[in-house]
Amino acid sequence: MDTPKKLYKICTQTNLYEQYEIEADSYEKAVDSVMDTINYGQDTYPLNVERIWYEYEHKEVLENSRDHIGLFAVESSDPDNDDLISTENCGFWREPTVDEYAKDEAEKNG
Repeated sequence: MDTPKKLYKICTQTNLYEQYEIEADSYEKAVDSVMDTINYGQDTYPLNVERIWYEYEHKEVLENSRDHIGLFAVESSDPDNDDLISTENCGFWREPTVDEYAKDEAEKNG
């Protein structure tokens, strides 16, 4: 029997340094022009903003984040299971058993 595929949720944080040229009446208005991109992770800018430089400095896995789950599903081939998790791109999954989760944690820490 083939080993079922596993589905993980991993949370990361990247230090991103950006530089902008912003046409504005004041410093406060210039900062306000880029705050949506900072607060909401948007990559679109108002017409008065041009991002002229960016650099990724460091990426780390945030294991203590509430969004970092690790193993959260195992591939399922049981179409009659009403508790299946459906993902947009990856198919159908079921929650891991306690034993599957413990085995995965042991392999990770192994």
